[in-house]
Amino acid sequence: MRHPIKGALAALRPAFGYIRFDERAISSVSFAQLLKGLTHYKLSGPSDGKVVVLIHGIAGPFGIWKKVADSLMSHGYRVLQYDLYGRGYSDRPDITYDHDLYINQLSELLAVLSIRNPIYLVAWSLGGMIAVGYTVEYSNIIEKLILIAPAGIGISRPINVRIVMIPLLGEMLIGLLGRQIIVRSTSMGLHSSDLINEFRALVTEQMQYFIFSDPE
Repeated sequence: MRHPIKGALAALRPAFGYIRFDERAISSVSFAQLLKGLTHYKLSGPSDGKVVVLIHGIAGPFGIWKKVADSLMSHGYRVLQYDLYGRGYSDRPDITYDHDLYINQLSELLAVLSIRNPIYLVAWSLGGMIAVGYTVEYSNIIEKLILIAPAGIGISRPINVRIVMIPLLGEMLIGLLGRQIIVRSTSMGLHSSDLINEFRALVTEQMQYFIFSDPE
C-alpha cells in the first residue's frame, strides 16, 4: 500500500513534459543538490540574524510565505524558505514520499547551507508533521517550534484520507480529482479574495510540471 502522502503528491502529476535545470534556474533563486534530488530554496535576511526556517503545507510552494518572510526579515531575522520534494521547483523523485524523506531533506539542506546554530522552525499544515518529526530527531538545533494548523498528527484519519489509502481506488480518485481538490482547498482559512487568488496562482503554476530531473 502506498503512503498517503505519496497518493496526495500524485495529484500534481500532469500528463506532459519535463523542464530542464537551466530553464528552471531562470525563474528561481537557488538550488541545493541533495541525496534525493534538487531542492529549490531562498535564504535571505541579515547574515547575522537568527535563522527562521519556514515549511509550507501540502499544497505548496514556498512562495506562500512571502509576506511572513518579508516581515521577519524586516525585524532582523534570516529566513530560509524551501520547496518540499514534489512541490514548487524542487525535484519530483520517483520514490516513496514518506516522513523520513522530508525530514532528511531538511536535515541535508541545513547541512549544505552550513546552518548549525539553533533555529526557529515554523511550519504550516503538512509541514507541521515534518517539523515535529525533525524536532524529535534533531532537538539540539531547535530553539523554538511553531506550528500553524498542523496536519497529519492526529490519531484518527478523516474519511477522505482513509479512502485515498485504499489500493487502486485511492490512486484513481487522486488522479481524477486530486488537483481540483488541492486548488479548491487553498481558499480555506484565507480571509481575502486577493490572498485566495494569489495562493491559487502559486499552487496552479507548479502543477504543470511532472519532474525536473533529466529523464535520460
